[in-house]
Amino acid sequence: MNDITTLLGMCKMKNDASYLGLPLFRSKKRSKDMQYLVQRVLTRIEGWKARLLSKAGRTCLIQSEGTSIPIYVAASEVIPCGALCIFKAIWEARNGVIHGTRLRPITEIVNSVHRSYNDHLSRWKPNNEKRGHLRTSEAGWWNCCTDVSIQPNQSFGAVVFRDEQDRVVTIFAERLSATNPLLAEATILANATEYAREHLKGKVAFQCDNEVVVANCSITCNTNQFIGIEGAINRFRNTVRLLDDFKIRKIDRIYNFMAHNFAKWAAAVGATGVLDLGIMDENVFSDVQEWHPD
Repeated sequence: MNDITTLLGMCKMKNDASYLGLPLFRSKKRSKDMQYLVQRVLTRIEGWKARLLSKAGRTCLIQSEGTSIPIYVAASEVIPCGALCIFKAIWEARNGVIHGTRLRPITEIVNSVHRSYNDHLSRWKPNNEKRGHLRTSEAGWWNCCTDVSIQPNQSFGAVVFRDEQDRVVTIFAERLSATNPLLAEATILANATEYAREHLKGKVAFQCDNEVVVANCSITCNTNQFIGIEGAINRFRNTVRLLDDFKIRKIDRIYNFMAHNFAKWAAAVGATGVLDLGIMDENVFSDVQEWHPD
């Protein structure tokens, strides 16, 4: 390489060289490569000048950062999920300002980004090899799948119970005050155990697509990895002892869409308690496809 640069009379570029604001070189760590973009947006919205802006000034700032930067970069880059979480939060804040619904504090926007990104990190990442259906039914066991839908100021959790023949028996939803995905997942799982103890009895196999929650609920885990979910985890452990038997296992999100869909549906209509299955869009019942409200 040195011989070539000497022969051509050129200088060797540094690894962080950029052109027109975009880095010229890439690595295998896409999130690290895009960190400059994340930092650029955060610098603009967290600075002291942003806190001193008027409502009109914040509107202009959010519009500028929420449109120009992602559009410019997306023209030549595949943006990873971390940066997309930031743009999503900025865009939602921008819409709130433009439509006059609410002016969100900068700290709330940043916390929203962190919650969304942590939710992505906590989801199961399937490997490339062919996998079978992870949700299984066993003779003599109830099957319970849980998931949540995170909203700006609250969340909704849904629990789907099936019998040993894989038939849906009960679905209920609850409104949760938690907006942290990890805490919401742990809370709805603990609520599911209490419902199972009161109404189903017997042996229950719990399945959740949040790997951290499953690891903390496991009987082999002696200490919580996250202190913030300790209360929900203790409720789960204390309640499952009253069942005849229990299991908890990780399930891939692509096989857990029914619980996720019911959580989204409950959030869309504000439904709680045992749900009336006869009034729902049939697409909500899919286990392998996400439901989107019209």
